[in-house]
Amino acid sequence: MAGSALIGAAMRLTSGIKITDPTSGLRLYNKKLLNEFARHINYEPEPDTIAFLARKGVRICEVQVTMDERKHGISYFTLAKSIGYMLRMSFSILVVQWFRKRGDV
Repeated sequence: MAGSALIGAAMRLTSGIKITDPTSGLRLYNKKLLNEFARHINYEPEPDTIAFLARKGVRICEVQVTMDERKHGISYFTLAKSIGYMLRMSFSILVVQWFRKRGDV
């Protein structure tokens, strides 16, 4: 949860949007944005791209959903992978996104 809060703070700082759970695996996109993700290899639907798109004027909203606890299997995120992900996303949001260009939409 600390990593999610850090990524959310970085998103708020750079794009002005408040996302309470930026690492959630459930995301919905309209057809135009799905097209953009499909056509541009550097667009992954991750928190850094969401912050970048918000900064470029894409309307982002968060809708509360109820998620059930995992019933089977284990997460592939170990402590080390979670920390690495948090650091990569934070660095990308705070530094890299300023050098990205938005694809033709």
